[in-house]
Amino acid sequence: DHYIDKKNTIWIDPPIEGSTDVEAFSRRIQNQLNIQEDLFDIFNNMTYETTVVFNDMELWWERRSGGDEVLHKIIDLIQIYGSKVLFILNCNSHSFNIIKKLLPFEDNCLSIIDCEPFNAKELQQLILGRHYSSGITFNYKDSNEESVSQLSLSLLFNSYFNTTKGIPGVALNTWKSNIMDSEEDTIIIKKPQSPDYKILMDLQPDWLTILALFI
Repeated sequence: DHYIDKKNTIWIDPPIEGSTDVEAFSRRIQNQLNIQEDLFDIFNNMTYETTVVFNDMELWWERRSGGDEVLHKIIDLIQIYGSKVLFILNCNSHSFNIIKKLLPFEDNCLSIIDCEPFNAKELQQLILGRHYSSGITFNYKDSNEESVSQLSLSLLFNSYFNTTKGIPGVALNTWKSNIMDSEEDTIIIKKPQSPDYKILMDLQPDWLTILALFI
């Protein structure tokens, strides 16, 4: 917060289902900026000291032939525009341990930072910071956000911590998945609930093995 101009920061989220399509990647940036220009023209016209954050980088990648085209494009952007644009990439650590063996991200980054899980207060600051930047308000338990007590907020974000284990990306996605409805410029949210994993105990052993391989 002390080193980055929030007003000059661009957040790029991948599709929830992921994508390895460079065109889909370009459209994501175009739609975020509401600029329908060639990807390189967009970056050429960016002001100096712009910050571009690529969230959940692993969702732009698949472990197969041709599954790394978007990541190659990100490396190209860093190499060409790194002197004027600060790129911040966040990625699941398990995925990154594989990706860094296949692609030269470490050679093209100033630093690789392993982030510890957030506590409940830090999750609250993260989620509400992103929420306030949207210009909309939220309603929780039939109360507008201005009327929600600090105790209710603390209990709400303690639930986020318990549900997400303090992982920031998971917490942000959990916030979005717990939007129940929207009314004009207000979203209606609910408290997250931990998924019931008991059903996994009823799966056949072969299925559990397959799931483990995916993980």
